[in-house]
Formats: sequence, C-alpha cells, structure tokens
Amino acid sequence: MKLFFTPPTKGASLLVNGDFGKNKEVSGEFFVKNQAIPLRFLDKEQKVLELVNSIYGRDFPKNLE
Repeated sequence: MKLFFTPPTKGASLLVNGDFGKNKEVSGEFFVKNQAIPLRFLDKEQKVLELVNSIYGRDFPKNLE
C-alpha cells in the first residue's frame, strides 16, 4: 500500500540509529540527517525554569508546600 508519507519503520529506524548508532555517546543533541546538532536555546533553560516555577507557584500555591 503506497502512502503519502514515509512508513513508521523509517522513523523507528532513525530512533534506533540515534540510540545505538555511531552517535550513541552524544547526549543533549538534536539529530538532523544523522548529524548531531547542538540544541539551540540551552542558555535560556534557567530563565524558562524560573518562569514556569513562578507561574506554577502563582496558580497552584498549595502544591509547592
């Protein structure tokens, strides 16, 4: 059966190659065409975490105790 998109086995093979392939020691990277690319915005992670915590603390104050 011909579909308009690639079969699920294509995506599954990419996941397996990313996990067990030549780049298995690489962590915190994004793969494009089997090439490891550093994640953008890593320098913003602390600011985002603080913002999420402040919003969560404001909306759900009893859950922070």
